[in-house]
Amino acid sequence: FRALPEVEAVTTVNRTPFSLNVNNTELFMTANPEAGAKPQTIENTEVGTGYFETMQVPIIEGRDFTPQDRADTPLVAIVSQAMARKFWPGESAVGKRVSTRSGRVIEIVGVAKDYKVRDVGESAKPYFYFDRLQSGGPSTSVMVRTKGDAASLLPLLRNEVAALNPDVIPFQVTTLSDEVNHSLVPVRASALILGAFGAFAVFLAALGLYGVVAYSVSRRTREIGVRVALGATPSGILKQILMEGSRLIGVGVAIGIAGAAAVGRLMQSLLYGISSVRSEEHTSELQSRFGISYAVFCLK
Repeated sequence: FRALPEVEAVTTVNRTPFSLNVNNTELFMTANPEAGAKPQTIENTEVGTGYFETMQVPIIEGRDFTPQDRADTPLVAIVSQAMARKFWPGESAVGKRVSTRSGRVIEIVGVAKDYKVRDVGESAKPYFYFDRLQSGGPSTSVMVRTKGDAASLLPLLRNEVAALNPDVIPFQVTTLSDEVNHSLVPVRASALILGAFGAFAVFLAALGLYGVVAYSVSRRTREIGVRVALGATPSGILKQILMEGSRLIGVGVAIGIAGAAAVGRLMQSLLYGISSVRSEEHTSELQSRFGISYAVFCLK
């Protein structure tokens, strides 16, 4: 894959971002836990060399995995910023040693910047990254960052897999953009339903406003007749009625804006880290993160 001119970076992982599967592991935050100590349940991913480079996630402290980290060398791992802050506040997580229930001791060699793993609305949470060269399972996913549209390169990449090993058949070939879209299905469905209710509410409000104005005009039939008799023009009467209706609309809009601002604060968890008022800075950040083209091959 790396030899293809359309490919910028390649890596392997056992759990791609935004996929439905979730991996957890139980870890003791020390190499020698006390008897009866309870382990911490941490989400984890097995990643290959170059994973963070491929995903453009910077290592902010320590180092990345290297080909020298093999099954016959001491076990190493990388943690997220959130995990470092939670378990080693005010000190460096690099060099710390953790252990598993089976007694394996793992040294933390790097801290990766927090990023979205399960869905685009999640807050930063602890993540633990195993080295696939040391603890990789039988199934794997190959992630390819491309220069152009990843979807158009899928046939070419599939052919490359077949050329390397005809016995290996990818059981899922997709793009990271599609994975993101799949994770957004519940949110988009909820937004569609809420939008439909909102449109219906606007229709009812308009119907109600029409009824109020029509009733007000019917009650003032005699008044309008007197005004016409005294020289009022039809356009002047219409203007007066519209002005009175506009005042009602103005009051309703003001109340609606205040209510929308209050409800918007309660719904910020659905806005993926941005405020209820549109933020160009955050929008650009999301577009730059999810606009990168990735191809995902799941192999067994």
